[in-house]
Amino acid sequence: NMVGRFQGKVVIVTGSSNGIGRATAILFAEEGAKVTIAGRDERALAVNNAGGTAPSNTLTQGFDQSMEAYDYVMNLNTRVVLALTKRALPHLIASKGEIVMVSSIAGLPLAAPGFPYYSMSKGALDQLTRALAAKYILEGVRVNSV
Repeated sequence: NMVGRFQGKVVIVTGSSNGIGRATAILFAEEGAKVTIAGRDERALAVNNAGGTAPSNTLTQGFDQSMEAYDYVMNLNTRVVLALTKRALPHLIASKGEIVMVSSIAGLPLAAPGFPYYSMSKGALDQLTRALAAKYILEGVRVNSV
């Protein structure tokens, strides 16, 4: 019986107003977790997985996108994650908690050529995951990425 695996645990799910983030939040709640959700869509939030591309991103734009688009994507996929992680770390250390980053195959060495900023941001997220895992494992905090 797998029901209740997260009974009494606190889980923060970013980007949970729809899609993968919403489904993840629901599954944790069904397993007994106390779930805190955060997302960008206020209407849907009452019921993304933090991350995404620039609002104007298409496969044809690539490096033709503006630096504002770069800033948007890097902020969304790295800065926001880092800020939340920094705030949560004292609690995660005290509780021997876990961090699960949601990345993308776009961050792997064979990057998505039409999405250079997105690929860069997910590569940075993968490196952040490795750095945090190495730094906090001795304090009992596991850090992984899916």
